Amino acid sequence: MRKTINKPWEQWYVERMKSMKLPEISVYSLLDITASKYPHHTAIIYEDESMDYKNLKMQVDKLAGKWREMGFVKGERIGLMMANHPYFIISYYAAQALGLLVVQINPMYKPRELLQILIDSDTKNIVFDQTAANTIEETKAIYEFDVYIDTENDQNGSCSLQTMIQTGDAIKKPEMINPYEDTAVIQYTGGTTGKMKGVMLTHYNLTSNVVQSFEMYGDSLKPGEEIVLAATPLYHVYAMTSAMNLGIYIGAAILLFPKFELQDVLAKIKKYRPTFFPGVPKMYNAFVNHSGIENYGLNCLKSCSCGSAPLPVEVIKRFEELTGAKIGEGFGLSEASPSTHRNPPFGIRKIGSIGIPFPGTDCMIIDDENNEVPNTCVGELLIKGPQIMKGYWNNEAETK
Repeated sequence: MRKTINKPWEQWYVERMKSMKLPEISVYSLLDITASKYPHHTAIIYEDESMDYKNLKMQVDKLAGKWREMGFVKGERIGLMMANHPYFIISYYAAQALGLLVVQINPMYKPRELLQILIDSDTKNIVFDQTAANTIEETKAIYEFDVYIDTENDQNGSCSLQTMIQTGDAIKKPEMINPYEDTAVIQYTGGTTGKMKGVMLTHYNLTSNVVQSFEMYGDSLKPGEEIVLAATPLYHVYAMTSAMNLGIYIGAAILLFPKFELQDVLAKIKKYRPTFFPGVPKMYNAFVNHSGIENYGLNCLKSCSCGSAPLPVEVIKRFEELTGAKIGEGFGLSEASPSTHRNPPFGIRKIGSIGIPFPGTDCMIIDDENNEVPNTCVGELLIKGPQIMKGYWNNEAETK
């Protein structure tokens, strides 16, 4: 895609977005830097128990040390097949410390879906929780894992993840990473329209999209002061970036839920008063239709975003009436780490629109002959930016 000459969206950028510098660092560095800045700030709140950044990094480093001792080497794939839990975050960042490629897997998948991912990515190592235990058991009968790790239960001479964290010796030095070339995550997508494809997201893709997201929210997010309501699955690219990685980048407390159960979420909103919520339409719809929603203090939320599907205008208006917070609608896709556009908290907001491109992101709309079309015309959206994937895993034809 050639560089567009006319970029009308840039008139809305604030000064710091125009001079934004994207870091050339590994994903693990997001945690490493924040743990040194805010060691005693709360990192995760889960089931009314909390963990600070110093403890989170210690557990990550001990697990990474254990995995290195077990022979895990840079470039190997490791599947994470878990519901939201501190172990997901610990495993994810331990893998990044070693230069492993995290393969994100829905724990509700059946053996057929799991096998498709394992075979395509040649993933021989997997961490799983009880949600996925039966699927793993069935899959083991027809697929040979090198290492399979239950989060909490020792089995067949294999230590649980919990035991590995407790007994590991912390790594002294993380693996050397080339942020531009080294893939950090393989995110499978497209299963609804055909064979799933593995999106290769590099360290630079992911850290860039975190910084872009932060700049797009502007002054509404304060480093070291936010509490992120994380009820969307972390194995999904949207929550991975917008809840987990962005939360860790800004030193936020991540209020983590294993799944979205409305009454539990509302009770904890009232108790912990989260300030930032990256949600999905189903969640917003549940909030606005709950009887007595006004009694749970949702006005603690300062910033919200919506991903995965369009949000009905009437739901947006009702939620904003209840909370006073604005929902920043946007657009993204797995291939873009995932965010490319958002309605910013500054400038003109157009409800029902995807907003403007993230800083550092270029786009144009073309017709059927690949010619750029004028404003207000309908066509195909092309996007270029630092968050755009390296390609599809082992699939040159689809990448082209």
